[in-house]
Parts: sequence; structure tokens; C-alpha cells
Amino acid sequence: MMQFSHSHKNWTAEDLSQMASAMARVRSSADAGFWPAALDEASWRQVEKRAEEIRHRAKRFVVAGVGGSGLGARTLTMLKPQAPLFFLEQAEPTAVVRLREEIGDLRELHWLWISKSGTTLEILADLQVVAAWYKEQGLNLAHFSTVIAEPRSSPLMNWAKQNEIFCLPIHSHVSGRFSVLTPAGLLPAALAGINLKELAAGIQKVNPEDPELLKLG
Repeated sequence: MMQFSHSHKNWTAEDLSQMASAMARVRSSADAGFWPAALDEASWRQVEKRAEEIRHRAKRFVVAGVGGSGLGARTLTMLKPQAPLFFLEQAEPTAVVRLREEIGDLRELHWLWISKSGTTLEILADLQVVAAWYKEQGLNLAHFSTVIAEPRSSPLMNWAKQNEIFCLPIHSHVSGRFSVLTPAGLLPAALAGINLKELAAGIQKVNPEDPELLKLG
């Protein structure tokens, strides 16, 4: 269980009241897509179903996502440090080579290609490198992949469509930095063994305007 016990400032009652009011305004804004995404039961069920399908096919999983597209997954999966999960977060050659040495048999892997925009250069470059690994072994990376991105035309989504790859959406009203409770964070979490029903139940109990949470700001 995660616990937070330190704040860098002594907040006054007035500070907390102002912050709570600001938070309430943000939550009511049509642009605050994070809140409805966190409560989208249909999306959570779709993620659970996809995770079950992947687990029947693969023994290990690679999350390819840069910045917010990968940090949410990293944070959630810290709860399961022994999970057979790897992260590809850059196109730096040394990191890519090191990953290739660690992941083992390509046929036992499943890749999650995550980019909100579908245009992240590092992810597109990594995809080309990994596709070449599979081609060298007479395999097609598309058969070992899931794409998580905004459902619109982009290099990543176009590749997925051309190769009939299963896709999960990050909707346009949710920015990459706040995508942890979309498939970008939830599918890696589910593959790591985190119970999404328990996670959802915990989220339902959270009051974003709780003074103790606001102090963490």
C-alpha cells in the first residue's frame, strides 16, 4: 500500500480552501478528461479482456512509451516489482541493445506501443528496430503487439490498421501526462498482476478535494 506522509509546506486553512475550490473547478471543466477516463467502466473492462488474451499468448511484456505514456505504467507496476515487465522509453542505442539482451525469446513477448499522439519519434524509431529483430527470425512484430494511442490517423495508428493490430484508445481529451488511468497505464498494470477491480474500488473512495491530498501539492 502506498502512503504519503510528508509535505514541503505548512498549509493554512485558507490555502486548502482555495486549492479545493480550484480543484472543483478543474473537475467540472469539459477539458478535464482525466476524471471521466478514470471512471470509464467500459474501458476498464476492455483492458481486462485484452490483458487476459495477451497472458494466454506471452510470458513477458514490453511497455514502449516515452514520458507520460510510460511513467503511469511504471508507477502502477511498482506495486508488482517481480512482474515480467520491461520498459523501452528511449531510442538511445545502448538502451535498446541492453533491452534485446534482457528480453530473451522474441516469440514469448508481447509489445505495448504507447503514444498519445501516435507521432512520438522515439517510439516510431524503436518500432522499426524491433520489427527488424522479428523479421530476422522470420516473424512479424504485428502478431506480438498492441497499440495504445489516440484513435485518429497517425503513423502509429496507420501501422496498426495496416497490420490489423489490436488497439486501445487514449482519447483526445486526456493528455499523455494524465493517462495513467487509461489503457496506457491500466494494461501494463493488469499484465503485471494488479487487480483492476480493486484499483477501481480504491479510486472510487478517493476524494480529490481531501485536505490531506491537497497538501501533497
